[in-house]
Amino acid sequence: NKGGAVAAACRAAESQQGLAAIRIWDAPDWKPVAVLEGHKLTVTQLAFSPDDSHLLSVSRDRGLCVFSCAAVGALRFQLKCKVEKAHERIIWACSWASDGLHFATGSRDKTVKVWALKESTVECMATVTMASGVTALDWAPTGTHPAGTHVLAVGTEEGDVTLFEASGADVSSWEQRVAVSGPCAHSSTVMRLRWCPTPEGEGGCRQLASCGEDHTLRIWDVRF
Repeated sequence: NKGGAVAAACRAAESQQGLAAIRIWDAPDWKPVAVLEGHKLTVTQLAFSPDDSHLLSVSRDRGLCVFSCAAVGALRFQLKCKVEKAHERIIWACSWASDGLHFATGSRDKTVKVWALKESTVECMATVTMASGVTALDWAPTGTHPAGTHVLAVGTEEGDVTLFEASGADVSSWEQRVAVSGPCAHSSTVMRLRWCPTPEGEGGCRQLASCGEDHTLRIWDVRF
């Protein structure tokens, strides 16, 4: 995160008996700060919220965890909430909205779920069904899309990339805006998606990067 904390997780071994830990280091000294527990199987992705107040984790165990982060004197992490069966199958991806109050998760069960962070829990606000398993997500940061909207990029195990949009503060209804499939898409699984953090460029163009198991990196110019 921006404060110098680094979160990491590796493949959980069978010898760990149902424990897949997340380790936190304080850079640049690389001092171990915490070991966070909450998952039973390998953690597949981690994401700090934009203001670094929360750490989101998703796992092969189909669950998600949200840890609160405080930096008063020293970094402190605490499990805020946990959803054990957030999806029906492995959760491969997660991404925060710029407001730090919403996040999205994507799963092999062919769904994207949008969640709202509450006082001590999370609430599922929307479920978007895809044609194949979801393997990558990125919520566009503020300033990279039309004002008053939310834009979510979704990548699948078939290599497709789809953009969805929600209007205003309502994240319960999403409309498909752009879909890239066939010869123009990746020939195999999309591994990561990332919006350019800078505001729109010339002609209202936004840029999105995607990389896939087909060993290619692509930069997309997106115009709404």
